[in-house]
Amino acid sequence: MLKKANTDEIFQQAFAEHNNSKLSEAAEGYRKVLSVEPENANALHLLGLIEFDWNNIEAAMPLVEKSLELVPDELRWLLNYGKILARAGRTELSVANYEKALSIDPDCLEAKMALGGLCYELGEFTDALKLYYNILCDNPHDTAVGIKYADTMKAMGEEKEADRFLSWFEEKAEVGVEAEAEAKV
Repeated sequence: MLKKANTDEIFQQAFAEHNNSKLSEAAEGYRKVLSVEPENANALHLLGLIEFDWNNIEAAMPLVEKSLELVPDELRWLLNYGKILARAGRTELSVANYEKALSIDPDCLEAKMALGGLCYELGEFTDALKLYYNILCDNPHDTAVGIKYADTMKAMGEEKEADRFLSWFEEKAEVGVEAEAEAKV
């Protein structure tokens, strides 16, 4: 019978296997830990991520949800849960989850990008546009965000403005990248 004293060692081994992409072995290790410590937040979360990687969304959700009940303000875990909820089609819950992540770290680029995409998906174009604008203020040469900003303008019916913005943005992005390269020389 597995004893609590051995769970740290088993967890460390499972974590190493997880990092080496040996997901079946890692999942088995996390399950062993959980058989003794059913409220081990790390094992719950990481097993949930493996289930997500295996596209077992219904198995992943309760594991990651339980880990967040135990450790509610873990930013990385909130971001992971947001992805799981989005893939499960639970968009509004995913939005709320990313908003919580931003309440912990208002500058979290991953949360802003995901939230912008979800707002766009929900047809909340003004909110998406604001998020993309804020990202561009911090990352003015990010072409992918510039394109998302323009696409959102187009979705709002502002086709000409979007095209003008994109032309201007591409020109400024090139100049900015060139200036950064010259500054490094």
